Amino acid sequence: MKKALEAVNDFREANFRGLTLYNAAEKHLREHMQKHYNPKKPLPISDWKNELKEKLAKKATLTREYDTLKDETYKIE
Repeated sequence: MKKALEAVNDFREANFRGLTLYNAAEKHLREHMQKHYNPKKPLPISDWKNELKEKLAKKATLTREYDTLKDETYKIE
């Protein structure tokens, strides 16, 4: 029994950073994304990647529009 506890403690010490990050991420998911988070199901990573691509494309479009408007405003002034 004592060896098992030592093994667990050694594991925790060796992987402290990763365990801390995991626990923080799980806490965030539980507190802020409850409607999307179910610990029994895998996270919808592919859906999130698709959403990220869409948002990055929209950002690029809006950035181009902003730059155009900024240039036009600069020319008018």
